[in-house]
Amino acid sequence: MKRSDVPILKILYGEASRFFDYDLFEENRTQVKQFEAQAKAYAEGEDVTLEGLNFAGINKLSKDLKQTEDMLSEIRSFKKQLREGDEIDYIKKMNMLHYLEEEERKAIMYFNARYYDLRGKYVDPKPQGLIPTETVKQALGVYGEE
Repeated sequence: MKRSDVPILKILYGEASRFFDYDLFEENRTQVKQFEAQAKAYAEGEDVTLEGLNFAGINKLSKDLKQTEDMLSEIRSFKKQLREGDEIDYIKKMNMLHYLEEEERKAIMYFNARYYDLRGKYVDPKPQGLIPTETVKQALGVYGEE
């Protein structure tokens, strides 16, 4: 049993919900996609106003988003194969699935950290407060970047 499974311990230790990471990823992903769409429309000569828009870090984030989506796709494909297969005993299968879920979460956290690092937006997306700089640095350190 993990401490995040017990609600009071989760509150005391301040561990974020894994669904928070996914929701934040989707929000950040949507922002990047919108900026990409606006830049593409502008490049194609459509009547798009870019005044007041901040495109800081969008090119790097586009590449990071592509890599993250590819990694998530591979992880989810492997998880599906594990669930459908009967070659591995139940305990090993559950352990592997848990490991893959953690890797999926790390990839999402990495993209979220890159988003906040490149966009410079340390906003207050959750009621507990700002995303600590140490958390961002730790998430970036997971993949060897600082």
